Amino acid sequence: MSIAVERRTQPVAQQTTDAAALREGWAQFLNDFEWDCFGSLTFKEPQSSEGAARRFAGWVRRLEQRSRGEVHWFYVIEATARDFAHIHCLARTRRPISVVDMRTAWAGDGYADIVRYDPQRGARYYLVKEAGTSRLLDWDISRNLSRRVLDQLLYPRE
Repeated sequence: MSIAVERRTQPVAQQTTDAAALREGWAQFLNDFEWDCFGSLTFKEPQSSEGAARRFAGWVRRLEQRSRGEVHWFYVIEATARDFAHIHCLARTRRPISVVDMRTAWAGDGYADIVRYDPQRGARYYLVKEAGTSRLLDWDISRNLSRRVLDQLLYPRE
């Protein structure tokens, strides 16, 4: 899923308020899921957002092999100061695997800073810090989470 960037004619204060509300909404949405890890993934070579997404998909496939099950994830692709893409993500494996295994699964692509997810440390806010700005290049959510979200919307619990 891509976010289209549109030119705004609103006053800067209104844009700032809108971006803050967007970030808060995303952070609250991400809080509804259980996560194993938070990661920041960089690349050995400059990547476009499409290239970054392909490499992320490869990493997820390697995690699925290592955990012998599906992986749930959410990622954002951001531009660095030099306009290179990098990724921040939350992930959950069906069967637990170590953070070291997660880092090793990324090792061929670049550097991986991956830690166990602790909801008290603010990772979900960090993940969406560029929402509403031009530095957010793309984002996506795993299809297995998308189905769960649709089920929650269509069949809410009372």
